[in-house]
Amino acid sequence: MKNSRSTSSAEERGWTGILKQAVNDFAEQGVTLGDPVSETDLIGPGVAQHFQAPGRQSGWVLCAQPRYQPVAVAEDIWQALREQGCGAPDGDVLGALGFPVGDPAATTVVDQDVTAVPLAGGRWGRGRLVRDPDSGGRDWRWEPDPVVSTTMSAASRNWTGSPNPPQLRARVLAILPFADADTSRITPDRLAEVLPRVPSSALAEFVTNLSRRRGSKLPWGVWRAGGNGNASDRLSHTFEITGPDGELALSAEMMMTLPPASRSSAVITCTEVRVENFGAWDKAIGYPEQDLRWPMDELIEFFVAAWDIATDLLPQLIDGVTNGASTRFHWAGVPQVELSIGVESRHDQQATYQLVLADVLDLAALGPTDRPDQLTELFVSVSSVPGMDAESRRRLIRLALVEMAHRFGFMQVRENTF
Repeated sequence: MKNSRSTSSAEERGWTGILKQAVNDFAEQGVTLGDPVSETDLIGPGVAQHFQAPGRQSGWVLCAQPRYQPVAVAEDIWQALREQGCGAPDGDVLGALGFPVGDPAATTVVDQDVTAVPLAGGRWGRGRLVRDPDSGGRDWRWEPDPVVSTTMSAASRNWTGSPNPPQLRARVLAILPFADADTSRITPDRLAEVLPRVPSSALAEFVTNLSRRRGSKLPWGVWRAGGNGNASDRLSHTFEITGPDGELALSAEMMMTLPPASRSSAVITCTEVRVENFGAWDKAIGYPEQDLRWPMDELIEFFVAAWDIATDLLPQLIDGVTNGASTRFHWAGVPQVELSIGVESRHDQQATYQLVLADVLDLAALGPTDRPDQLTELFVSVSSVPGMDAESRRRLIRLALVEMAHRFGFMQVRENTF
């Protein structure tokens, strides 16, 4: 495991003097760190030294890194930080998560009673250590600060490429790099416990409302095993709605792969709603004058519901995961959630009209763009962990959609647009 380097190196780089000055600064603030009980170690993004104050059961760790003021961290919180980063693939826990940071102009104390600790300097970007409310605040968990990007992962094309693609595909795909995920499996007991919740989920309600809002409550299909594979390392669960002539109109599907089936070290989950054929959906609804395009608020509703399935429900099929948070895994990287909506055309329809996004999604709320007749897809990625409540997901989705809109040329969009 990567750990500390020599004290002489710390001295050569000037850190020893910086830490001595910090000890004096804390004393002037009435915080006595006590006597050093370790050397000054080069570790993670900077240096750290352990102290023990007389009469105090728990010690302190004084840490410092370039561009930040030194921070005194309660030993218990320092150990919680190391525990949360123990899944880092190379063992360099603090190099991955970074150090606690505080006031940019003065030294900061992170005592035992804090509920959140901002982190910076690690390879995984800025984040925070927060008390887990599910444990009554006794345990901690790491969360990344949201970073929004329109760079999609290789997994974004998983479960696509059908010779009969849907005319509209909306999806939320989650990349969950649990440490040691290659030992995890989907179990029959978990299937029996989790899958019965799907018909009463927000996703199921969303699909029902798609047709209800357009004047018709179509009968539910039956959730069943889908065509994308079911085994101990993969899941496909789907339902379909057909038109009066039996032609497929709408479908929804939940999918998951575990290593090695995911072709990565992460668990990959995906939730989709597809308009397979707008003509069949129109016939099924029975109101031919209806505008079948999705408005933006409907797309946001889908993202909120599908996010919950992808990050919180599907991982519960894995032995050892509860409520989307792992009881035996730690993160081996930064989890990502990808949101997308797009149109697709069959490969044998090159000579006919090709759908564009404006045909299936009402883009009026986004304002003008210089490419309305060229867009076939919108997509965005954001770093996030499972366990968010619906309102927090909604706020993060709005933030992500603003960035997405700007990247695709809708420069009048602001957060209150949504």
